[in-house]
Amino acid sequence: MYLGYVKAGKLVETDQLYKSKLETLKVQKIFSDSKYERTALKELLGYVRQGDNIVVESILDLSTSAGEFIELAIKLFRQGVFVVCINQQIDTSLATWGSILGVLSVFENDTPQGTRGRPTRMIEDIEEYYKQVKDGKVTVDEVCEKLGIGKSTFYRNLRRMGDIKPKPQKMTHTEKFAEYEELVKAGKISVAESCRQMNIAVSTYYELRKRANRKSGAAE
Repeated sequence: MYLGYVKAGKLVETDQLYKSKLETLKVQKIFSDSKYERTALKELLGYVRQGDNIVVESILDLSTSAGEFIELAIKLFRQGVFVVCINQQIDTSLATWGSILGVLSVFENDTPQGTRGRPTRMIEDIEEYYKQVKDGKVTVDEVCEKLGIGKSTFYRNLRRMGDIKPKPQKMTHTEKFAEYEELVKAGKISVAESCRQMNIAVSTYYELRKRANRKSGAAE
């Protein structure tokens, strides 16, 4: 589900501005705060579920510093929730951002036991739960929820134990750019959705567009 967050004062669904923001952010629901409030943001963070996307116009709507944004993005990423900042062309669901947040999350994951409320026998628990995963008794998502960890932590500890090999990188599909570019121009899908389908960053998409335009100009 795509959920929007704006700093535009308290909005209700009947407001024209609310409807306008729905179209701008291409979301199903809007949470709104006034400039210096965070009440609706806290409500949104409690509302989101795994697989949801939080969409904002600017990174400044969510945070006042880069560090604050990274901390929030890591927290959400570990819950399986992604952040899209339109103005800064940020989409944490992309493989590039997933790798970055996975690496940065080590600062939280390596915090000494007992200071974060994590299970004290996490490694042993992961090993035991992994056996259940292989037997089809539970899913990785269920295990991570029980242990209070993200998938990256689960798989990283398994690699340390030698139980699994690193997961291969997802394939990109830049060869489909022309097809998706036509859909974007027709207004049928967004650039962000095209990037998700091709598994590329937004910056890569615009670079492909530049190359296509140069190629088209040279042909003419």
